[in-house]
Amino acid sequence: MRSRILLTILIVAVVGATAGPAWAAGPPLRRVILISCDTLRQADLPAYGNRGPLATATLDSLVSEGVTFLRCTTPMGWTLPAHVAMFTGLSPGAVRTGVEHAVPGHIPLLAERLTAEGWTCAGFPANNHWLEPRFGFDRGMAQYRFQEIFAPSTAWTRDWTFADTAAGTPLFLFFHFMDVHTVPVGFDYLLPYWTMRGIDRHYHGIRDPYPEVAVTDDGRWDLAAYDPGFLRRAYHASIYSLDRAHLGPVLAELRARGLAEDTMLIVTADHGEEIGEHGGYLHDSPYNEVRDVPLVIVWPGVLPRGQFVFTPVSLLDLAPTILDYAGVEADVPMQGLSLRPLMSEPRGFFPERDFLIDGHRRGLALEPSALVAMQDDTWWSLVAMTDTTGCAGTFAPARCDTVLGLYDLDRDPRERRDVQDEHPGVVAALRERLDEALADEARLAEVLHAGRREAPVEMSDEERRKLRALGY
Repeated sequence: MRSRILLTILIVAVVGATAGPAWAAGPPLRRVILISCDTLRQADLPAYGNRGPLATATLDSLVSEGVTFLRCTTPMGWTLPAHVAMFTGLSPGAVRTGVEHAVPGHIPLLAERLTAEGWTCAGFPANNHWLEPRFGFDRGMAQYRFQEIFAPSTAWTRDWTFADTAAGTPLFLFFHFMDVHTVPVGFDYLLPYWTMRGIDRHYHGIRDPYPEVAVTDDGRWDLAAYDPGFLRRAYHASIYSLDRAHLGPVLAELRARGLAEDTMLIVTADHGEEIGEHGGYLHDSPYNEVRDVPLVIVWPGVLPRGQFVFTPVSLLDLAPTILDYAGVEADVPMQGLSLRPLMSEPRGFFPERDFLIDGHRRGLALEPSALVAMQDDTWWSLVAMTDTTGCAGTFAPARCDTVLGLYDLDRDPRERRDVQDEHPGVVAALRERLDEALADEARLAEVLHAGRREAPVEMSDEERRKLRALGY
């Protein structure tokens, strides 16, 4: 594994030094807007070739104007660690963040690095507990302000997104929208996936009377009690509302004010959502509907228009990419890679990597994880239970316990057919590489922290109750 990592670093150095086409040599990067759409999965988006009633005009226009990555994975399927990956370029398991642990102060965040180089940074997340300042996400931000989940974007983004930066400092903005997430039980909403706009619900066939509210004994939505088709329509209505009420206004203002040409706009998601696929709901699994997220990057005149990248990438790659274009060096080595070579030449060479989608940092128990990797000239996903019961208070790696499924992603991207019995050699190879990836993550954590211990984040009983209501 270490030899593969060293080879990757050497290859990236060579690729990064190679001159790209004319569009790669654009003006200096002065404005970046990163939009994270909570719980937005690839599986149903028209931009990713899926046909159906869902309309996403804004996202579709961005796809036509920029570079779309068709295989982008999140390293963990929930908000806190996914954003840690975006802002550090490191895996959440290596950073050691979790339910009660913030980003350690000695691990630099993207905003901190940019601010040190003279950038102005601000963040406007929707009201999500996992993005609270106490987890460290406000570090390096000149302003970090929570917004109501359904608040219209134009009212609170204009002062920052479209202000005249008289000082001439470059600007990084982080927006986070929660329209597509299930709403908490007890918030007077009548559906697990809810949009305030009745016209959006009606467009997707959601009309009164709604099904009777179904809640579990511990205060969560009982999603299994609903028809999956109905849930999917409600989920689509939320995506439709996100596209119209949040993505649309941001893009319209950029264009109206003549700022689109000077802005790198990145639209992605922290994780997807499982709606009955593989027997689960919400985003507790590492299957494709949870792990595969959209990633569209637009910079008019600099990046190619309407290009699709088939090379697999990760949310880990966002921070290295932004720093690369900004001409800023990272303070610590990153596991992610700059996507600049792929955006300069979408079909060009890029290092081959294994992708760990690791669910075990929620708690010390048996948890599902996945490895997405190339073996025998085919892209596979190996889904397995990983055992973390002996890892408490140590840097001991988790271990692959039981294989749940093997999927041929080239022929079966939605993972409908488990073929582990047909390919025992592939299972054995990927199982070993999953153990190697977990061990490498543990070794990196030990190096990064070097004996440091962070104080846990304290949560009240009421906060824990609210998190349970959101499915955590």
